Amino acid sequence: MSGAVLRFGGAGFHMTRGEPRRYRSSPIATRSFCGECGSPLAFAYDGASDLWLALGSLDHPEDWPMTPQATWGATAHTQTGTRIPWHTLADGLPELAAAVHRLAAEADLRSR
Repeated sequence: MSGAVLRFGGAGFHMTRGEPRRYRSSPIATRSFCGECGSPLAFAYDGASDLWLALGSLDHPEDWPMTPQATWGATAHTQTGTRIPWHTLADGLPELAAAVHRLAAEADLRSR
């Protein structure tokens, strides 16, 4: 499953309404979701202050364009090494085979 996510620094984001429910989805991350409808909201890797927020969960996702010219920050496709072979990306964004924060979290887990 793929989706568009935004990375926010730990202090750079807060919920405006309600409190999400959380669950431990793997040994390296926690996911957040809406306790009322079940929509995925965010995930966070252990030991990282960043929060990865589902773009579609925002009130105004159009304010966060995923383009090479995005003025709010760098955009890229991550984890492209596991995408479905027939899915092509032609928007000019950089492609990263893996998620950098995931690799760091997995390395930390192995070192324990």
